Amino acid sequence: MSKLTELLRPLLNECIARRGKRRAVELGHGLKIEAYVTAMPESRIHLMMWRIDQQPGLNEWRAVMKHWPWPLSEPWPEPAERSAGRRFALCAVWPLTPQPFEAL
Repeated sequence: MSKLTELLRPLLNECIARRGKRRAVELGHGLKIEAYVTAMPESRIHLMMWRIDQQPGLNEWRAVMKHWPWPLSEPWPEPAERSAGRRFALCAVWPLTPQPFEAL
């Protein structure tokens, strides 16, 4: 299991267990990943990767998708670029597909 997967797994477990609560993890080079899962019945994952003064790259987004703790259907979610002040982000929302908890 990759180091990135090991960072994402507890973040997403917490998001699923406490729906509606934002959780975050910081990676290298000032990159932060924030996520939350909306309540059922239409649970969705809200994912944002951001940093100050520099837009995260699509290669970073793809790396997160590649190391997601469970298989994602293809095509992978495509991010939208967002900015607010000095904060630049890539964001996407997609349905939370049922996953066996042992995958997390």
